Amino acid sequence: LDKSGSMGWRMGGGTTGMKYPYDAAADSNGDILVSQSGGDGVKKFVYNSASLDSGFGNNGISGKGNSTYEGNNQCRTSYSYSGEVYNDVYYTIAYYERSVVAINASTGKCVKKYYLGFYPYSMTIDQSTGYLYVGGSRSGFKTINLANNSMSNCSLHQIFKEGYSSTVSGGYYYFYTRNRIWRSSLYTSGSRCPMNSWSYFRYNQGNYVSLEANPSSATELWTLSWQNSRMEKITVNSAGNGYTRNSRIGSRSMTNSSASSTFFYYPWGLGWDETNNRVIAADLNKGAVQIFDTNGDWIKTFGGAPTTRMQAAHAAIKSLVTDASLTSGVNFGFAYWAHGKAGFTSWSGNHKTGTGSARPCNNYNCLKVPIFKGGAAKIAGMIHTVNPGGGTDAAAFMKIASQYYLNGTYSPIDKSSPCQNSYILVIGDGDWYNHSWAENKVKSLYTQHKIKTFAVAFGTGISSSGLRNFNKIAVAGGTKKAIEARTAEKLKSELKAAISQIIAEKLSFTAPAITAKLTTGGSMYQASFDYAKNKEWAGTIKRTKVLPNGDLDPNDKGNWSAQEQLPKPASRKIWSVIPGTDYTTDYNNFVTSNAT
Repeated sequence: LDKSGSMGWRMGGGTTGMKYPYDAAADSNGDILVSQSGGDGVKKFVYNSASLDSGFGNNGISGKGNSTYEGNNQCRTSYSYSGEVYNDVYYTIAYYERSVVAINASTGKCVKKYYLGFYPYSMTIDQSTGYLYVGGSRSGFKTINLANNSMSNCSLHQIFKEGYSSTVSGGYYYFYTRNRIWRSSLYTSGSRCPMNSWSYFRYNQGNYVSLEANPSSATELWTLSWQNSRMEKITVNSAGNGYTRNSRIGSRSMTNSSASSTFFYYPWGLGWDETNNRVIAADLNKGAVQIFDTNGDWIKTFGGAPTTRMQAAHAAIKSLVTDASLTSGVNFGFAYWAHGKAGFTSWSGNHKTGTGSARPCNNYNCLKVPIFKGGAAKIAGMIHTVNPGGGTDAAAFMKIASQYYLNGTYSPIDKSSPCQNSYILVIGDGDWYNHSWAENKVKSLYTQHKIKTFAVAFGTGISSSGLRNFNKIAVAGGTKKAIEARTAEKLKSELKAAISQIIAEKLSFTAPAITAKLTTGGSMYQASFDYAKNKEWAGTIKRTKVLPNGDLDPNDKGNWSAQEQLPKPASRKIWSVIPGTDYTTDYNNFVTSNAT
């Protein structure tokens, strides 16, 4: 396992993961749309399964300006601080594009881009009128009539343009800034801008507070404090200059919420599921979206704490070494690598039980667990102790692997077991150096000692030239092509597939069928195959002579393999249905004479 410093970088994406969600909303089915940070786009999750909606954009992701999946390139988003659904179209801020973009909530297709001319921050929609309100950067405030896409400038005091968040309820426009919640009446015709007057009340909940209104109660607001990592339900008085706190929910922790305890970690936006009457909270720095009922009771969480590449590797490796279907036929060992002094000379302790330690062993390179029957359990207990740090030297992992496998005293290779197979599985997350030396060593181990090497390219930080080097290692090691795993979930599934392939190479046959009585001799027929993930399995049927005493005669002239007996593809005759051919005069046409 690569333990270089980049393994400490956070990951985005994945089936249930999300990268810094700023805001979230629900479509008419109650499925969840999430606006992410940076250029990571909009993700859609199916509520019941908490999985990505594969029919939305590119496998559940839109808002990246990909015309192949979005219809055009106009809906690229960046720093989508706010998002909301109206008539099953998801509207979200595209900050650096100085726009609001509209994305079909069902298909992920780009509907429209509204260029604002300023950098937007807060956005909300009046669900009763279909007017969108957007302001920001202390320089602009507009309304958009979503029925005809007309935009209007609102001539307002600077305070409106400073709003960090906003919501509409009961004919009022609410927004938060300067530790206050402000309220302004909305005009009921024309551009429907807020009136240039207001009431307010102090609300000392920190630098950023999100607002969301309960559609069923004109005076009920929900707030979410980034600074305090806390959600509140409040009731605003009729004058708009005071409030009553009804409930306070949550505290700061990276721990996942449960029915008994609610936790946020510097959250951001609030949304509302009008179909199911649920509150939606975007837990920004936990990489999660949490769902609550109108009492503030936790229901469900999508995503979770953002994992680093190292944490994802820990989880993937632990899932392998605790899977009985994989460990029953494989003995595991484990080493980490980065740069600097590396290799293997000896083991201090009992290498057959895993007690003791390797020499050399330092913070950057070390064989931590020798290969033995209990290696899997040993790895499961220590994998969490591996922390990122160091460079990326390909010579490091090959020095450890080659010197260990070829060591005259401590090698796990049993020369008296010809059916034993040995492998190296190297995981890396970036471009390495000393590639040629490592590639030659990989090739030598394979051609001279039949030790295969799998190369796993993990994460999104590998360049095209770096990926070529992973593929070169795989080719040199007899495994043909590198395994690419861009997400944590993919790493788990690909590692499991690789180990399953290793097991299959040793067990790729069916039970033999034996003809005649063993006292008089006969034949044994056995099918064998080579396992390949998501492909047809190549194989053969073999006939071997059985002697009267039960021994096999591998040299009998009558032995054969179906694979060797078959003619070349161009010379084969295939028995099949031929459209338009009349078989009624000769049903019994599957005969040996046609085989010649």
